[in-house]
Amino acid sequence: MAKDDPDHTVTPEEQKLLHQRELEAAKDRQARNDANLAAALRLGAALKVLKGDG
Repeated sequence: MAKDDPDHTVTPEEQKLLHQRELEAAKDRQARNDANLAAALRLGAALKVLKGDG
């Protein structure tokens, strides 16, 4: 919020910055989820090999 804004409204510049931060956070979450899925798939494949199914 603007430091000199007594009613604490969000300026268009601040709104744009908040939106950008939200987009970056969403990209970070998606990358983390993708990495977790890839790890789970690798573990599943390794377990199949250990069980003799693969």
